[in-house]
Parts: sequence; C-alpha cells; structure tokens
Amino acid sequence: MNKTIKIKVSVIIVHYRAKKLLFDCLASIGKGSKHEFEIIVVDNDERKSIAANIKAKFPKIKYIRNENRGFGQGNNIGAKEASGDYLFFLNPDTKVYPGILDFLVDFLEKHKKTGIVAPLLLNKNEKPYPLQGTQILTPIRALFAYSFLDKIFPNNPVSRGFWLKRWDKSKLKEVDVVPGTAFMIRADLFHKTKFDERFFLYFEEYDLCKRVRDLGFKIYILPKAKLIHYWGESTGVSNLNIKKVFEQSRFFYFKKHFGIFKALFVSFFLGINKINVVLFLILFFGFFLRFYKLSELMMFIGDFGWFYIQARDILLLGTIPLVGIESSHPWLHQGPFWTYIVAFMFFISNFNPISPAYFSIMLDVGTIYLMYKIGSLIFSKKIGLISAYLYAFSPLVVTYSRLPYHTSPIPFFTLVYLYALFKWIRGEKIFFSIAVLILGVLYNFELATVSLVFVLLGILLFGVIKKKRFASIFNKKILLSSTLALIISMFPILLYDLKHGFPQTLKFGAWMGYKLLRFLGFPPLRPEISEASYFNLINFTATKIGELIFAPNALFSLLLLILGCLFLIIKIKISNDKTNYFLLGFLLLVISSSYFLAKTPSSAYLPVFFPIIFLMLGILFSQALTKRTVFSAGLLLIIVGIANVYHMFVSDFNNAKQSGIKERIVEAKQIVEDAQDAQFQLVGARDLSTEDKRIDNYKYLVWWEGGKLSSTSNLIYTIHVGAKKEINDPVVINNNITVSKEVIQ
Repeated sequence: MNKTIKIKVSVIIVHYRAKKLLFDCLASIGKGSKHEFEIIVVDNDERKSIAANIKAKFPKIKYIRNENRGFGQGNNIGAKEASGDYLFFLNPDTKVYPGILDFLVDFLEKHKKTGIVAPLLLNKNEKPYPLQGTQILTPIRALFAYSFLDKIFPNNPVSRGFWLKRWDKSKLKEVDVVPGTAFMIRADLFHKTKFDERFFLYFEEYDLCKRVRDLGFKIYILPKAKLIHYWGESTGVSNLNIKKVFEQSRFFYFKKHFGIFKALFVSFFLGINKINVVLFLILFFGFFLRFYKLSELMMFIGDFGWFYIQARDILLLGTIPLVGIESSHPWLHQGPFWTYIVAFMFFISNFNPISPAYFSIMLDVGTIYLMYKIGSLIFSKKIGLISAYLYAFSPLVVTYSRLPYHTSPIPFFTLVYLYALFKWIRGEKIFFSIAVLILGVLYNFELATVSLVFVLLGILLFGVIKKKRFASIFNKKILLSSTLALIISMFPILLYDLKHGFPQTLKFGAWMGYKLLRFLGFPPLRPEISEASYFNLINFTATKIGELIFAPNALFSLLLLILGCLFLIIKIKISNDKTNYFLLGFLLLVISSSYFLAKTPSSAYLPVFFPIIFLMLGILFSQALTKRTVFSAGLLLIIVGIANVYHMFVSDFNNAKQSGIKERIVEAKQIVEDAQDAQFQLVGARDLSTEDKRIDNYKYLVWWEGGKLSSTSNLIYTIHVGAKKEINDPVVINNNITVSKEVIQ
C-alpha cells in the first residue's frame, strides 16, 4: 500500500553536533499537514551519535551516514534519496510551526514561475530576525554591506538595499537570496542546479539562488510560513575554523561569478578591520624608517666590503666560498649564507652596492609582520600587535635592518625558530626537524646563535625526563628528517671542515667548552681582567638596551625590561597554560647566559635578543591595557614610538652619515679620477688605530666606479682613518678619512 502513496515533500536535514535540537526539530515537522512528506536525515557528525536513537524514536525517517564534506554535499546526498516533488532543506537547529509545509507547497503550486520559497525566520523569542533575505551579492554590494563601511555608515543606501532592511515582515517579499536555514525548491529545478560542493559552508545559498534566478525563476519569503531558528547551534565546523571557512567560501563565490581579480580585491577590502589598519600603519612606518635616505645613510664599513668582494667574485670568477668572514678568532669563520645572498642581490641589481641592504630591509619588514603573526598565534593578537609596533619603531632594530651585513636576518629566523619550538612542544613532531634546520641557518649567519642549540637540547631533556609526548622523536622519520635538515643547512661548512680539520664544528665545540671552563674559573683570570671585562660588557649592554627600547632614556628602558622579565615570571607561575610563557622565558634565559658567558661586548650578539625582548614587552603592555589604564598605557606606547622616531632623525640614524655609503662613493670616485685610468694599489695605513682595519669597502667601491686595482702597481693610495693626517697634497679629505698618494720608484 505504501508504494501507491505519492510523496509531495522531502524534508532534508543535514545534522552536525546538534542532537537535542535535531530531535526537537523532527518532532515539530508535519503536524497537521495535508501533503504527504518524508524526512531524510544526513548525518555529517563524525561521532554518529544519533544513529541508534533516531531509528528508535523516528522509525520512518531515512537515516544516511555521511562523511562530513560540507553542508552542500550533505544536502546533495539527501536530495539523491528524495522522492518528493518539492525539497525542503532545513537546518536541525530549528523548530517549525504547524502548516509550514502546506503553506510553502501551495505557494509553489500556485506560482509556477517561483523556483524557491522560504519561511519567515523567528528568534527564540518568536520575533522575526531583522535581516533575512538579500539582493544578489555583487562585489560593490559586498564592499558596503560586509566591510567596515557598514559599521561606520549602517544606513548607506547600498547596504540598506542589499539587506532589505525596510521590508515589512508581515508581507510577502520577493528577494534574490533566501537564508540557507530553511527553504523549499522544486525538485526538478534543484536536480538541474544542486549545491556546489566546493562550498564547504557559507555562501552556498547565494550561489544556488543566483543560478536559479539566472534560469528565470523568482524567489520569495512567505511570512505566514514560520519557524524558529536557534542561530549558530549547528555549523559543521569547529569554532576555530569558522572564520577561515567563511572567508574561503566568500572568496570562491566571487571568483566563480565575477573572476579572480574582483575576488582578490573584495577579499582584500573586506579584510580591513581595526587590527589590520593598525598593522598596515605599523608596516608602512616601519618600511619608511628603514628606507629613509638609505642611499645616503647606509653604513658601509670594511667588514661589509669583505662580503661584497666575495660575492662579486662568485659572479665574475665562479669561486664559491664555503665559509664567511673570520670571527674575532682568525681560525673561526662565520657561515657563507650572507655572501650567497649578496651575490644574488648583485646578480639582479648589476652589483649595486645598496642592493644587499634592500634585502635586509625587506626581510626586516617581514619580521615586523612575523612578530604580529607569531605573537598572535602563540599568545594573542593584542600581544602580537604591540610587539610588532615596538619592534618596528626601535632605533637599534632600524639601524641593524639598514646594514648589509650577516647579522641582519637573525631576528627573522629567531622568530621562526621560536614558532617551530612552540609547534613541536604542542605535539607536531616534524617541527623538531624544522627547528634543527633553522638552527643550521642561524649558525651560518652568526656563530653566537649556537646558544639556541641549548634551548632545543634543554627542552628535549626536560621532555624525556618528564616523559612528555613531544619528546618521543627517536624514530626513523624524525631522526632522518632532522639529520637531513642539519646536513642541508650546514652543507658548505661541512665541506669546508672536511678539508681543514673541522675547525667550524668539532674545534668550535671544544673552544666553547674551554670558554665555559674559563667562566667557571678554570684556569682563573686575573681579577682585574675579569672585572674589566664585565664592566665593559655591562656598560655596553646598558647603552644598547636604551637604543633598543626607548632611546631618549636608558634607565627607563632598563626599567621596562626588568618589569617585562618580572611579569613574564609571574605569567609562568600563574597561567593555566604556561607552555608559551615558559618557552619565551627559557629562550631569554639561555641566550642571556651565553651572552654573559662570552663576556664580549659585540653588536653581533644582540639581534637574537630582539624578537624575544619585544614579545616579552608585548605581554607586559597587553596586561597594562585594561579598561582602567588603557588611556595611560596606550599614551605611553605612543610616546615611546614618537620619541624613538625623533631620536632616529636627530641622531641622523645613529650618526650613519660619517660612514655612510654616499660619502664612501664620493671618496672612491676621487681616487679613481685621480688615478686617471692607471692601475694602482689601495692599502690601509700601517698606523691605522681604529677597531676596523679593513678597507674592503673602498676596494669594492673603487672597482664599482671603474678603478683598476692591481697588487703590483707602483702607484699606491693609502687610506688613513681617524684624525686628519698631516699629508702633503692629500687626494681625499672627508670627515675622518684622509687618502694619500705615493709613487714607488
């Protein structure tokens, strides 16, 4: 007998984590309906917790187990099993009023040109939602209705028209798009259109309704058909992914119907919010400060020139160095990565001496963004934004970013290393191998970053002792990937060591052990030497802390740093999830200990501190920005930024003009012009008393200006650095540089 019954309506419900609401919904469907209907439940919930109950309570319902591949795909699965003339798609977090199916069916049967009709949605208080039903979503409408413009100007005519804000909810309304919560569509029409399964969730109703209207059908909302919608109880995705899924679906909708370029523009514009505006301003001013008068004020000293000459020879002679510039110990070298980067910049810029600084600056602007991004992921968006702000406006950071030197990339890779450690501790073991890779990269830029190895080993030892899951890395996959990561990042250095007796690895490790013994007093240093070393180091550190945080006042900078450290300790003790705070504190502890262990007041040791310190200060200011203190703490942040910018301009970016590239180029030109196309030698004065005895910067610029350098020529130009020398007819007198000329007979 059941075979002769003609099903008029198929009610299709896709369920996801709304068990109680679903059963309430099912109980409300079809009361008093004159039309035959069936109910199909597609279970997208991975737990399938309703299977047994639904068969017991609602035996006539068609139950379909389904892998969760999205709302549209689930509805399409249900539609395949439907036998009704009309399909009623319904969310499980709803409760329908009696007669709803009859109202909708009768309307469609009476109005043959109508393709879709939807009921009026009520909230839990049985009041109509103010916004339901829209016009077709176009890029222009999206720019006004979905962006910050709608919040600033909520009654602008474009938004008002799109959201249909003025329609009387008691009267029939023709719309372009109905809510996906509940609507009825002709079955034959749906089988021509269907849901586009490339939409996982959101905007599938915009897409479907647009295609239905394109076929010439009308769409209505019928107020006498009502249901209650308990908004947001069943989405099909976790709360963490809702925003991401929403944005992906929105982008795909515009790409599908309006093209990739409009989709990109709409996505960019709709991404604008308060945080993004502030971040954009931080990046803009950070970019400006780093590029300001770079062609004049880029410092260019002898050590920089060493890399330039090596990089030039890679391109012109094909000689590829396996190590970089020597450290304070002549047998020990930095890695060669910076030389390779300089060579690449020369290749694309025709040996322009400023081009390596372009790379440093762009990487550091990227570091500003990375400060925000990683700070947001590990801590919070507020901490990320404050950290990025302080980093962007730090005079010392800006100075370092403008240097075409091997220490410039260190903050960027230190941040990546921090994130890799965080992800590893959180259970993603492959990030252990990534951390090893970054350690090798950092070692290539600066030997002092080897201190970060002890952070990795310390965390691993702690994990092994405490039997933490993240420490179980001793398997083939992780060990192999970590070994490959180390070999790849250290490959040039390992080749060099094979030929030279392992000075960069084994001997360096032994030397570090020796330094540790000296630090512990074996053999003891004479007291006056030890005291002098620490006095110089502390004085140097205090000065640099001032330049790093708040240039006008070093004591205030030190106070902020101390408060930041104390507050970080407090957060480690009181936080429920203290992993991120502990990781930051442990990093700071290890690199600080190594710094004082080395007892060397060297600027090369500082960049590894930059991201750690500013994340710590971001945590401090984030806690200070409460409702009661937001004005005073915010004002202090603004003052710090303005004062630092003012200091950079009045100090000529750390007095860079005296050793700036513009002055060096002028001096190099004078030497080349004086030589009059003759070959010549370029040497440094034997009495050169400055710390930097290299003149490779001049050698490179003289070559770049067309000078003919020769190690055998009898024409010799000697560069004197420091006080002006008593020289007869000097070739160059400029600031603290004097160049003399001599012809050997």
